[in-house]
Amino acid sequence: MNDFYRLDLPVTSDQAGRLALLQDLFSQACNLLALEVQARRTWSRIALHHACYEDLRARFPDLGSQMACNAIYAVSKTCRLVFQGSSSPLRVARNRSTLNQRPLLRFAADGPVYFDRKTLTVRQRELSMFTTAGRLTIPMVFELADFQSIAQGSWREATLTRTATDRYQITIEIRPNDETTISASPASTTLREHA
Repeated sequence: MNDFYRLDLPVTSDQAGRLALLQDLFSQACNLLALEVQARRTWSRIALHHACYEDLRARFPDLGSQMACNAIYAVSKTCRLVFQGSSSPLRVARNRSTLNQRPLLRFAADGPVYFDRKTLTVRQRELSMFTTAGRLTIPMVFELADFQSIAQGSWREATLTRTATDRYQITIEIRPNDETTISASPASTTLREHA
């Protein structure tokens, strides 16, 4: 089982606006892909990439090539959970009638944004993340061991979310071979382990 760490991001109102714009654009791309999933009856990441990548880039040039790939990943992953998850009422194997009449998934404008190593960089004193207005640098101070745990390639994926109180967080998924507890300073920007 992977560990999850959540980092509160100390962003200014201008930076929060940039992140909100990214969230909205990312969800629009995901919703376009969801239409393709429904029409094509496939959610394979590779199939979606081959079928939709060029159109996605043409329709959302500000999203950039790697975030377009991340949107494809997000839709594929979500569809796997909804249509293949063992506890999902829409699981295709359980309910064959859903195979041809699959519901259209909708991604909220304030939904999670998926990042990878090309769109999110973790440095000892900052996070650098893609936005449609250029990279956003957020000052952070990590303990050396914590920084090494993340930077050495042990993190699997990261998602940006907005809380009910309009604060932004990055959740980092750490591979199971890393048991490091991560902390950051200042205290308002701590990473916490979540089960």
